[in-house]
Amino acid sequence: RAKKAGDALRVYERAIKAYPELAEAYLGAGIAAQQLKKKALAKTNFEKFLSLSPNASEAGRVRVWLKNL
Repeated sequence: RAKKAGDALRVYERAIKAYPELAEAYLGAGIAAQQLKKKALAKTNFEKFLSLSPNASEAGRVRVWLKNL
């Protein structure tokens, strides 16, 4: 599972470099970082997701995840 999360994180990081305003990439990176227990990185990505897409359907769930980090 960690290998898959690590692979996913690398893919999302490449997507963020190519498309820095793509909110979904930050969401995916945050989830992958959270699974890898990289709390600071997850927090950074979740906060960026919320700044880009504060009214997304996932926003409420992401806010809960942030509180629990």
